[in-house]
Amino acid sequence: MSNEEDISVKVAGRRGGTTTRDRYGRDFYRRIGKLGGERTRELYAGALRELGKKVAVPGGLAWMNTWGKKLI
Repeated sequence: MSNEEDISVKVAGRRGGTTTRDRYGRDFYRRIGKLGGERTRELYAGALRELGKKVAVPGGLAWMNTWGKKLI
């Protein structure tokens, strides 16, 4: 790093994100986010369904706001 300045990981990430946004546009993040969500659903649908059965209570998950998120 003779001519380069030392920068933090946070600053490097911000620069990389800004460069990616400028190069591909904001819609790029929506597309890759959607793809990631679809892939996660494919991989973990069964596990999430089972988890839902274990934590299912009357009134849905609203009770977690009062008890905290310690169960997951």
